[in-house]
Amino acid sequence: MKIAVRIAQAGNQILNIIVMGIILFLFLYGGYSLWDTYMSAKSAFLSDDLLSYKPQQGEGANPSLEDLMAINKDVAGWITIDDTHIDYPVVQGKDNWEYVNKNAEGEYSLTGAIFMDSSISLVSSARLQTIL
Repeated sequence: MKIAVRIAQAGNQILNIIVMGIILFLFLYGGYSLWDTYMSAKSAFLSDDLLSYKPQQGEGANPSLEDLMAINKDVAGWITIDDTHIDYPVVQGKDNWEYVNKNAEGEYSLTGAIFMDSSISLVSSARLQTIL
């Protein structure tokens, strides 16, 4: 009888350790999921560094967009919609999948970048105000 009680107690201890391990795993996974969601949402908004390249209306030529084009030759322009948070550079890659997971500076980003269709020729449509 004492052996059966000891086996039952050992079984309970093993079960407690397994349940605690599962709870710890779920707690850590939940923390990771919250951190990952925060990082994805944080990278979805334009940084102040990149916003400094935004073209400004005015008389003189704005060198800032050309500076951004020097960082990434695929930058095609800038899209701004007033009274919204839409204020981003537009890029055009070799294919339509290139900027799905890259930002406008060409670095890896889960949120990607706003991009033009790769089949549109920038040479023929230059200086046209086209909504894409």
